[in-house]
Amino acid sequence: MSDTIPSADRPTGAVRSGRRPFLRGVLLGGLIAGAAAATGRAFAADEGCRHRWHAGAAHTPEEMRDRANRMADRLLDRVQATGEQRAKIKTIVDAATGALVAVRQKHFENRRALIDLFQQPAIDREAAQRLRAAEIQLADQTSTRLLNAVADAAEVLTLDQRKEFAQFALRHRI
Repeated sequence: MSDTIPSADRPTGAVRSGRRPFLRGVLLGGLIAGAAAATGRAFAADEGCRHRWHAGAAHTPEEMRDRANRMADRLLDRVQATGEQRAKIKTIVDAATGALVAVRQKHFENRRALIDLFQQPAIDREAAQRLRAAEIQLADQTSTRLLNAVADAAEVLTLDQRKEFAQFALRHRI
């Protein structure tokens, strides 16, 4: 026996009783998913909440320094660094992090300037090129600073420790 009304005898607008809860569920699920997607986009786009969705993301200079030191500690544990090596490498990490904070701030300023530039009635291609060149220069500065920090830290470690670190980096795609 069916719990539906035959189509000829069904009043206008009547829906099969089994479909109504299903359709409500689909509608409710769609609304929740849409709201979650819209909220996620808005949250990620908010200037004050950059990349909060990424686990471990650092936002303030203190958070950046703390995260860099935690990462360094994990690697130093892996290579069984001595207390003296840890102290030297912590100094290197802190100095590099401090230098990179200024570069990061300049990158955000360039990004904001580029966004503002493209909202103008006329596109200033020369200004856009200057911002692009500034970003390339920042990337080069960052790369150089990081390479120097890694080389400085490597000089503190023994050859065996550097080999252990290299194997770890290969396994974990560092």
